[in-house]
Amino acid sequence: MDLKSKRPQPGLPFFRTLSAVVLLCLILVLPASARELTVTPGAAYAFAQKLYEQQDFQAAATEFDRFVHFFEKDKRAPAAAFYAGLARFSMQHYQEAIDAFNRLIRSYPGSKQALEARFMISRCYQKQNDIDSSTMELRQIIRQETDPKVRDRARSQLAWVLLEAGDISRARSSFLAISDKNQDHYNVEAIVSSLDDPGEMKHKSPLTAGLLSAVPGGGYLYTGRFREAGVAFFLTSALAVASWQCFDEDLPALGALTGLAGLGFYSGSIAGGVSSAHKYNYRQSEKFIRRLKDTHGPAVSLQLRPGGAMLAIHCAF
Repeated sequence: MDLKSKRPQPGLPFFRTLSAVVLLCLILVLPASARELTVTPGAAYAFAQKLYEQQDFQAAATEFDRFVHFFEKDKRAPAAAFYAGLARFSMQHYQEAIDAFNRLIRSYPGSKQALEARFMISRCYQKQNDIDSSTMELRQIIRQETDPKVRDRARSQLAWVLLEAGDISRARSSFLAISDKNQDHYNVEAIVSSLDDPGEMKHKSPLTAGLLSAVPGGGYLYTGRFREAGVAFFLTSALAVASWQCFDEDLPALGALTGLAGLGFYSGSIAGGVSSAHKYNYRQSEKFIRRLKDTHGPAVSLQLRPGGAMLAIHCAF
């Protein structure tokens, strides 16, 4: 037997005592540290709000989601859920915004933020060019809400969605459906008057553009595209003359090839003339709607923000 292995190690009691002291200190200190690291609802909301105001929308969306998760009973939770969706809307992540707004509606039904979320869902669908879903959401608000102000607001937004989609007839009907006491607020009379004035939107007839294109470039000339008109006329005419000369000089193969090229350009000129009329009408409609919104848009609108609300006043000069 090795007697050296049973000999006590020098300093071992000291290290054991030191370890016990360190462990006791950790036990006493950790609870105080844990209390210092506790995040209050106010601090968490303020942090998310600051990120939103700094337009760091990705981080803001994450922090607002985290706030709702940990403080779902807090009175600020519906607002946090709303701005989690609004941050995603600002990033143009429209489907993610729709999902966030729907979660808000399910979690906090009856809150004012849930109502605002429904209006925002319609806007998200409109941004995705899903006009049917956008208008359906607004029509549901009109059917389900009892407050006349909310219903008229939905009718106004529905009218603008339809108008921007080019459905002037139904947009007009939606404007006229606004209750009499709110028609002045939404400038219904001025808007409908502009919609009924044929001089407000000067359109070009695609049929007329096609008929005028019988003369190469005529459709382009009708819609004010003078450079395209000149190119179409001279190029088609040059190919026609070249084809005739080839046949006159007993070069039928070259004449046929040149004639086919000229026929292709001629057909393209007709199609281009019709297309230019459609493009002209689209541009005119965009200008008309933009001018209508600038001139007759809502005089006052309320925009919610994490720290409160902002009153926006629009004036035409």
